[in-house]
Parts: sequence; C-alpha cells; structure tokens
Amino acid sequence: MSPTQLHHYFTRTNAVASATPNRELLSVLQRSHAFTFPFENLFPLLNIPVLLDTDTLYNKMVVERRGGYCYEQNMLFLNVLRSLHFNVRGITGRVMERGKGFMRRTHMLLLVEINGITYVSDVGFGGDAPCIPLTLETNKVQTTPSGDYRLIADKKYGYILQEYFYKKWRTLYCFDLSEQDISDFEVGNWYTSTHPDSHFKKDLTASIKRNYNRYSLFNRTFSTYHTDGTHEKKVLKTVSEIREILSDVFTINLEGLPGLDNKLKEIIKT
Repeated sequence: MSPTQLHHYFTRTNAVASATPNRELLSVLQRSHAFTFPFENLFPLLNIPVLLDTDTLYNKMVVERRGGYCYEQNMLFLNVLRSLHFNVRGITGRVMERGKGFMRRTHMLLLVEINGITYVSDVGFGGDAPCIPLTLETNKVQTTPSGDYRLIADKKYGYILQEYFYKKWRTLYCFDLSEQDISDFEVGNWYTSTHPDSHFKKDLTASIKRNYNRYSLFNRTFSTYHTDGTHEKKVLKTVSEIREILSDVFTINLEGLPGLDNKLKEIIKT
C-alpha cells in the first residue's frame, strides 16, 4: 500500500497510527475499520466483478466510499497492517450458517503475531465480528467492547469462534492455521461472488457496528441491536426505503451501481 493510500485510509477511518506495531495499535485500527466500512454484497448481487488487488480495494472502499465482504475487508486490512510492519497473514475458515452445519471454506480472516503472541483479527464478518483482536487461546471468555467471545478447540475443524449473544453462545465460524496465499483467497472469492449457490448472489446483505450498536439488513428486513440487549426489526416496503437505509445507516455510496433499482424492486416483491 502506498504512503498516499495509507494516508487517505487513515483519514477515512479517523485512525492515528503510531510507529510501533503493538496490540494497542492493532485494536485501534481494527475498531476504526469496523466502525467505518460496512459489510455489504452489492457488487456480487449486481454482477459486478469483485477484485482483490490493493488498488481496486482502495478505490472501492476508501475513494468511492463503499464496503465489501470478508475477502475485500480483510485483504485491505492485511495490506494496511503490512504497511505498518505487522507480522500478519491471511487464513480461511468455514461459516456456520444459521445452525445448518459447516459450509465451504469461504471466509477470510487474519492472524497477527506480536511479541510471540498470536491474535485473531477479523474486520470481515459484519456486525458479529469482535471489534478488537482476540488472543489465540481456547476455552477462555474474551470480553470486548462489543460483547464476549471464546475460541473452542476442535479435533476436526481446529478452532471454533463463538459469540455470547442474547444470553447464549452461538457459533460464528471455524478455522485452522493452514498456510494460505492469494490463489486460495481468489478461489474462495470467485465462488462467493459468482457461484449461483452463493447467498451473496441472491440476497441483499449489509451490516455494521456504530458505537457498539449493530445494524443489519437482510433483503428488506432492517434490524437494530442495542448494547442494552434490546432490538428492533422493520420490514422495508419500498425501493426508496432500502436506498435510504443503505445510504444513511450503512453510509454506502450508491452512485454508479448499474441495475441497483431493478434488483431492489425484485427484493421488494419477495
């Protein structure tokens, strides 16, 4: 990532980078990124190619003020961390979808090593992701500003990440520590953004944390989860309502997205 790109990234996220790549800096950067860039799948939904090179991610998320899903979010964040001399690498995992079982290896997350300690850092799992890094320790509740999380060791899957949500533990995804390179991410990204079985091709999804509240949109259902444990749901009835939520709540720039209104009309009819 060039110094100019890095400067504009920090301007966009309102983050200040110190000279030392330590846990405190990693926490600041992860929280700032998570509160700035929405998780969203408008490109796959509209048949716009999803590319993972640094310039494309920078232009899309920083310059054009859009979001992205796990490969885009974590690939951009990986480039930021490497530019700041963090010891970081990407790995892949499997998402647990609504309790139905383990899916394909189509999630990207990061491992960061600082002073001999390994941290799990993930800015690409929407409102459910921890907003600060977790230590790679099992059977230990780790409290974050956005809730409690824990990692469970599993003989088959390696590690399972769980979140304490509405008074019960729920599984988010599992992962192991296998080495991955850009070709592995490109394969997963291609499936996620182009395969007809990928729900990113069929359903509108957006989520973000703001002041530790969580906001999510699934097709035309808009949900707000407050830090006090209360939540509300609203079914959106018009294209204008969906556009307003995408623009005002998730701060997604909706200009220059061909076919958006037609796709939203399809969603309204479902």
